Amino acid sequence: MTVITVNTSKGCLSLEQRRKLAETLTDAVLVPEVGQFAPPTRVGFQVHFVEHEPDMMAICARLGA
Repeated sequence: MTVITVNTSKGCLSLEQRRKLAETLTDAVLVPEVGQFAPPTRVGFQVHFVEHEPDMMAICARLGA
C-alpha cells in the first residue's frame, strides 16, 4: 500500500482540484512502482489530504497567518 499525504492550508483546494490531484499523484507514483501504467493497480494507492489553519503551518520559517 502506497500512501501519499498532501498538506495544505484550509480551503486551499476545491473538491475538484483534490480529485484531479489525487488522480495525477497516483498515476505519477504508479508507473515507477508498478513498472507500467496499469489503472487496476490504483487500488493499492491512497492519497490523504490534510488541511491546516494558516497559523498552524510555517513555510520558510514564517507562519501563514
